[in-house]
Amino acid sequence: MRELRFYGKDRASRETWEQIISQMIPFNAGAMRGRVVNQGAWVDNTGQLPPEYAKEIREGNPEYIVFSYETPIMWHDAVTGKWRFPRVKYSATTSSHQQHAEYAIKIWDGEKWRTPDNFDDSGIPDEVPCSGPYL
Repeated sequence: MRELRFYGKDRASRETWEQIISQMIPFNAGAMRGRVVNQGAWVDNTGQLPPEYAKEIREGNPEYIVFSYETPIMWHDAVTGKWRFPRVKYSATTSSHQQHAEYAIKIWDGEKWRTPDNFDDSGIPDEVPCSGPYL
């Protein structure tokens, strides 16, 4: 399990985040963490994830999940081979976690950061308010 830091002189570089998340390596970074999910395992805790996404992650085939606190903020589906990134607005801290997770799998094409073909946020509004209290 990799231990990462967001702040201070020992903080993880962008390249480290890219390597860890894109290769689906388990990690801890304070309230943010990445976990490998056993195929067919039930994801029982979806934290503040809105019900439509909680249903999707429970009925899908996530093989790797990035969490902020107890909420899945991004996951990789083993069947589709795509990263799912619900654009849900949470607290400032979780928003920072979302940025780290999203940027970790973006690709620099020499001019700008672009989204890889296996990144699926289709049909999802830019911001979906979180139901329930902020973390």
